Amino acid sequence: MFHVALSNGRSQEINADRITFDEGMVWFWSQGLAITSHPSADIEGLTASHDEHGGDGGVERAVDRARTEHPRAFELWTDAEDDRLRDAHAKGMTRVQLSEMFERQPAAIRSRLYALGITTEMSDESDE
Repeated sequence: MFHVALSNGRSQEINADRITFDEGMVWFWSQGLAITSHPSADIEGLTASHDEHGGDGGVERAVDRARTEHPRAFELWTDAEDDRLRDAHAKGMTRVQLSEMFERQPAAIRSRLYALGITTEMSDESDE
């Protein structure tokens, strides 16, 4: 189960056991079938909900693993963080540097820059 916060102020609970990221889209899957998707730029935050039905907790483990290296992985962005991100990016910091600064994955930095209109594409340009 995933809680998705969207840029239009709405949120959605999606009963999925897996997510994938492909060409600017986030796909939600259940038992091997794609059940819905959202453009990455429309997602403000994405958190895994606890499985109420005794599932294996794979999503929670994946989030926990990501947070060992990036403590703020999958947390919602605050307005203050958006302002700091804009400023730091304008000063020429790379995505890797921004990733360390915000304790988030480089892909999250790329997605947020795109969502804020700072970059115009979701390409995998060098993160160096």
